[in-house]
Amino acid sequence: IAGHRDIQVPARLVQQRLHARRAKQLGGRIGLAVTPAPKWALTVGGTYQESKYDGADPLLGVVRKDTYYGLDLTASYAITRNWSVRGEYQYIQNDSNVALFEYDRNLFAVKLRYEFK
Repeated sequence: IAGHRDIQVPARLVQQRLHARRAKQLGGRIGLAVTPAPKWALTVGGTYQESKYDGADPLLGVVRKDTYYGLDLTASYAITRNWSVRGEYQYIQNDSNVALFEYDRNLFAVKLRYEFK
C-alpha cells in the first residue's frame, strides 16, 4: 500500500471511583491508520478492557467483573479542502458476570464534516 502508515499502541491502567464503589480497570488499544491514496484515509482499531469492582453490588449482592471488546473500522474521503465524508463501523461486546451488564452492539455511521481552515 502506497502512502502514509501510522501504528498506534497506547495502553492504560486506570483506577477510578464509580457509584461510590471502586473499580480497577486495565485495558489497551491498538490501531492502524493508512492513507492508501490522496484524499483517502483508512483506520482499524481494537480495544480490550477488564473492569473488576472491589465490593458487592448493594442490590444484586455480587462482585461485578466485566470484559469489554471493541473493533472499529473507518474510511474517510476528503471531498474538498474543507469538506469530508466518513463511514464508520463499530462492534462492541461487553461480557459480565452480571447479565444486566452484558451486551453486543453493531454501530454504523456516515458523517459529513466541514472543517474551518
